[in-house]
Amino acid sequence: FANCKFRGSLIIPNSVTIIDESAFSGCSEFNGNLILGNSITIISKSALKNCSGLHGSLIIPESTNTIEPSAFYNCSNLDGVLILPESITTIGGEAFYNCSNLTGDLKLPSSIKEIAASTFAHCSGLNGTLTIPKNITKIGELAFYGCSGLTGDLLIPNTVESIRMYAFMNCSSFNGILHIPED
Repeated sequence: FANCKFRGSLIIPNSVTIIDESAFSGCSEFNGNLILGNSITIISKSALKNCSGLHGSLIIPESTNTIEPSAFYNCSNLDGVLILPESITTIGGEAFYNCSNLTGDLKLPSSIKEIAASTFAHCSGLNGTLTIPKNITKIGELAFYGCSGLTGDLLIPNTVESIRMYAFMNCSSFNGILHIPED
């Protein structure tokens, strides 16, 4: 459906288990809500890339375990909360790049081990706290770049082995304690 002219909401039925690579990439004229069926296990690479007209919250179903790179890249008009279930084990780089109108807290699932490069870059509308789970080992380059609305404390778990370049660059609203463990 690349570069389609569909309008309205995008409703993925419960019978769909995988949204294939680039399935709706470039469908920028959708102008309604995105509703994901509760059987989706994988949201593939660039599946909804540049679906910039979609509105509403982004609620990932409990059945989902993988969100591949650039899955929601530039879905810039999603304007509700982002809910990531504990079932997710992998979130690829740039998965939510420039989802700039998502709001609220960002609670990452404890089932993921790393935050890939640019995963949440330019998600400037997130305006709550950031919860990084205790089993994260790596925070990738530019992971939260430009997340200028995130507030409160920034607590880095002691399981983190590396924080790559510019991971928190232009995250200007953190106003609490920065805690980086010694061990």
